[in-house]
Amino acid sequence: MGKKMHKGEQQKLLKKARNLLEQDMGITEVMEATGLSQQDIQREQQKMRK
Repeated sequence: MGKKMHKGEQQKLLKKARNLLEQDMGITEVMEATGLSQQDIQREQQKMRK
């Protein structure tokens, strides 16, 4: 992740990213909405597929 943040804050953003991905938003839109890195979002996507 590009900038440092508290664990609780990151967890909230990851949950938001998961919700946006479930709504069929693209990775770029999720990155812009949450400020998370592409790696973080792709990792969350992989967790959703399991």
